[in-house]
Amino acid sequence: MKKTKRNLENSAQENPSAKPSKLIGLMLVGLFSLTIFYIFQINYIASSGYTISELESSNAKLQEENDNLRIKTAYVRSVNSLQEDNRGADDLKMEKPAEVEYLDMDGSIAMLK
Repeated sequence: MKKTKRNLENSAQENPSAKPSKLIGLMLVGLFSLTIFYIFQINYIASSGYTISELESSNAKLQEENDNLRIKTAYVRSVNSLQEDNRGADDLKMEKPAEVEYLDMDGSIAMLK
């Protein structure tokens, strides 16, 4: 039997709760899907924040270690440490001067081009 427009209208009038229940079902499925999506997003954001916190902590430790190494490098390169360490003086073939002479210059000094 062919369903005509009149038959469809009659069936909708006979069962008026059929359409709203489908709509409510779709709304509940959508709400459930959005809730699951929201939970996954919150979990992702929390784990990302924890990872960022760990990386910032690691970065601070590495910065401190870098600063300490720079200080140590400056000390090792300094003249005083070379004088204190006999190996450094021997490696560089440095000798202590027998006598130190200072120049005493009176007046102003200028260079000529």
